[in-house]
Amino acid sequence: MFARSQKILPVVVLAWFVAGLCRYGHAAAPDPQDAAVLYYQAFLVYQQPDDAMKPTVSDVAGGEAAPTDEFRQYIAKNRAAIDLAIAATRLDTCSWGVRYSEGFNALMPHLAQIRNLARLVICDARIMAMDGKAEPALVRCLAVRKMSRHVNDEILISYLVSVAMNSITDKAILDIAGSGQLSAAKLRQTKGILESMSGGKDAIRRAMAVEKDVALKSMTADRIGELVQAGGASGAEDIHKKLQEAGGEEFLTRCRKHYSDFIDAMTRIMTSDMPYAEGYAAMDKLVKDLEAATDEPSAVLTRLLGASIQKVYSMQMRDQGRVNAHLAALEILAVTAETGQLPPALPTGLPKDIYSGKDFLYGKTSQGFVLTANAKDLDKDIVQKYEFKVAR
Repeated sequence: MFARSQKILPVVVLAWFVAGLCRYGHAAAPDPQDAAVLYYQAFLVYQQPDDAMKPTVSDVAGGEAAPTDEFRQYIAKNRAAIDLAIAATRLDTCSWGVRYSEGFNALMPHLAQIRNLARLVICDARIMAMDGKAEPALVRCLAVRKMSRHVNDEILISYLVSVAMNSITDKAILDIAGSGQLSAAKLRQTKGILESMSGGKDAIRRAMAVEKDVALKSMTADRIGELVQAGGASGAEDIHKKLQEAGGEEFLTRCRKHYSDFIDAMTRIMTSDMPYAEGYAAMDKLVKDLEAATDEPSAVLTRLLGASIQKVYSMQMRDQGRVNAHLAALEILAVTAETGQLPPALPTGLPKDIYSGKDFLYGKTSQGFVLTANAKDLDKDIVQKYEFKVAR
């Protein structure tokens, strides 16, 4: 009888549970399907580092310092925030709820918070790798790559935050890849994933489109102060007076067209396949022509907001150059995992140096190897070098 009761009890409990659901007319509430909801929860439970701990977070995330026992305890206290962040990366939809109708006054507190959260997850990944768990550590790093994709399709500042997140993430990936814990197959798999996650031209195209839309909607007589502040200038009242003298709303219409045409021209350069030097020259000419057009009144707001975007092009190219070097490095590390030693020469078929369109220059170092560009980064006037460590 008792045995029979044991068999019947789960059925009775299940029937009671189903009946309860029917009685209240709905099932249990589903988990959030918008990643932003989970990120915002992570921000709330995130244990901020004190002043003494704050630089350590950056140093450990960047691979400049090893985690101490005290630091490990700090990361352990943030397990809830880390878990929420990882859960968020499993979702495709991410709507931050930014009030773009506010123009350049729109608040975006999530951008600073998501960078803090990314560093936290990278620190956790580096600790895992140090403890001999390289594969789970890579999964953590690739999750941060997904975090960066959740912010890179908004306004330009969001795109730049995404680039910064990718930079620190990819450095962690390459440090883990060079630890000697991973097989050639795993390294090539990581290379393929990283390649597929690199946004190409789509991310900057979307960011420029949103930037243009926000700016154009702010080009009204009652929002000139916002534009002046966004452009880093002063004298809103003086500019407002000049705009009124120049024709008021009719003049603003011409200003909007001038700005729109200028941003469209920039976007065409940023999303083109022209060689780096050619693209840099085209961007430089576009900006210099704008600065020289002092006799064109309708260019006043374009000069205020548009010229600084030239730097974004250089950052975009620098990011792509780093990605290409990291993808090439992963293949070199895969060959090293197969043969037990660094290849004597650069393997064929690797991504090119973005600055010259040629193969990277490859050389061995005392700690690993270095990939060097064949031409200068014209914005910084330096030749970019990418150094990688390999465990002996």
